[in-house]
Amino acid sequence: MAEIYLYQHQNESGLSALHSAIANDPQETLSYKGLGFALVRLQKYDAAISAWQQLLKVAPDDVDGLENLGATMIEAKRYADAIPVFESAIKLSSDPSSVYLQLGTAYLRSGNEDKGLATYKKALEMDARPMMFNDIGYELGDSGKQLPLALQYAQKAVHDEEEASTKVNFAELKDLLISAPLLAYWDTLGWIYFRMGEYERAESYLRSAWEARQDGVVADHLGQVYEKEQKLALAVHMYNLALETDPRREDTPARMRHLAHVALPKNRMNARDELNSMRTIKLTAITKTDANAYFDVSIAAGKIESARFVSGSEVLKEAGSELEKSSFQESFPANSVARLFRRGILTCSEIGCSFVFYPL
Repeated sequence: MAEIYLYQHQNESGLSALHSAIANDPQETLSYKGLGFALVRLQKYDAAISAWQQLLKVAPDDVDGLENLGATMIEAKRYADAIPVFESAIKLSSDPSSVYLQLGTAYLRSGNEDKGLATYKKALEMDARPMMFNDIGYELGDSGKQLPLALQYAQKAVHDEEEASTKVNFAELKDLLISAPLLAYWDTLGWIYFRMGEYERAESYLRSAWEARQDGVVADHLGQVYEKEQKLALAVHMYNLALETDPRREDTPARMRHLAHVALPKNRMNARDELNSMRTIKLTAITKTDANAYFDVSIAAGKIESARFVSGSEVLKEAGSELEKSSFQESFPANSVARLFRRGILTCSEIGCSFVFYPL
């Protein structure tokens, strides 16, 4: 019941159902976890901390409870309080690399940079995947600490993930989420370049991440780059798109108010229509009958290099060649060797066809 209520944005009813579940069976840990996650999503961090603490009274050795309590304390900016929580989680975790990452962040944000760096080093010794280098690079860059090191980590994450994308067998690919990490790594690298004052490079990575990902954080980052470059109308435009994709963003409205004096085109497209338009390719008529089909596409250097029929109307089974010949162009960072993999739906009628990407 709680999940259904929360899915329908009936938040108070959802929380009430979770509290009832706990009251009916106080030993069931799943109910506390559901309550904790729900409160975090609603950004009610103090209440979420209380829910995780209640869980740990019932199950003191629950590693998930400890990790999520510490993570919620970080969201609530209670960095010093999170440190002993993560230290307890490390002792119980079978794979503590991610806990070391969070502990390093707690140290860093509480002002203990040396311990933060030492803890990050332990995390990398246990897990040297691109994700770990990216996450540490982002934390360092976002805090403005150790920027050369942050840049080194972010560049490594991007390089390794791009190289991995060139080795993917597109014909056998099942998981389209495989491209999502790279877009996050582009955002990280662009954000670190921004912190270092290299705005042209920052813009290249952030614009590429934005066009494929349409994420509010990335849009806000790109808006700040445009603001530094004195492209103020573009900055306001990106802040508007950031709020359209993520209305709960806290800092973006203040940035928009700061630029309230900037004039915008009177006949501009509204944000929702623009986001949809960015994901749409217009094609000529392929069939005179109404039809639709799903296609996976491989994108390299900003262009569709290959399209693969997944399911749908048989009359569109060979339409992948039309997608490959389309004028579609997506921003890619300079000299990037990456390949992105995305899915979309091709819809046709007698007046023409359109292919719409699903957001990653």
